[in-house]
Amino acid sequence: MPDEVGVVHAPVGSLAQRVFTDIRRWSVMPHGGHFAAMEQLQALAEEIRAFYRPLR
Repeated sequence: MPDEVGVVHAPVGSLAQRVFTDIRRWSVMPHGGHFAAMEQLQALAEEIRAFYRPLR
């Protein structure tokens, strides 16, 4: 979530790609912070649905 305190997203993503070679999905949410389920419930629910959709 972009409003997470103390988190810089671009370096985290590039670091994760170097460490974990089989990342299937990486999403940067447009809004929200640490408590995503309370702050951006609809966006989080859509992201979770999108994650599981290919597994159906």
